[in-house]
Amino acid sequence: MLADIDPASYNLCPSAAANAVAANPDVRAILPVHLYGQCADWDALAPLAARHNLLLIEDAAQAFGATWRGTPAGALGHAAAFSF
Repeated sequence: MLADIDPASYNLCPSAAANAVAANPDVRAILPVHLYGQCADWDALAPLAARHNLLLIEDAAQAFGATWRGTPAGALGHAAAFSF
């Protein structure tokens, strides 16, 4: 299931992710991509994942060195990948 981006940040849109999760009960994980040195909105995505018992898997390749409220990209979710 795909969800759209936030047009301001180009990161995963939390409300679009919530709609995708609600529309498909088979979803098991959310995979936000951190882009352009900025993290996806973890304040919105973490509670969404917790409410639905989903894993949060980060694609943090384009946010090496970025942080969300002091936590580095790649250390926010259950697992992370740095592909570069």
